[in-house]
Amino acid sequence: MIWMGLDIGHRRIGVAVSDPSGMIAQPLTTLDATKQGEMPFGALRDLIAERGARGIVVGLPRRLDGSHGPEAEAAEALAERLRV
Repeated sequence: MIWMGLDIGHRRIGVAVSDPSGMIAQPLTTLDATKQGEMPFGALRDLIAERGARGIVVGLPRRLDGSHGPEAEAAEALAERLRV
């Protein structure tokens, strides 16, 4: 099963993809947010379909004390929008 990994940032999303065994991932690309700050969902969905990803892992950034800040909330919101 091919997995896609997402590293969510304010301006970009880092994208990695696994090998068919799902064991080894390597960087694929970065996607830029729109000028209005919206995440590029269309481009992301195209990549998912193009690579045949069957699962998505969204990185959850934590602060040094282990708490969730606004970055983690943004990652959770993106994950929710991608959930099917």
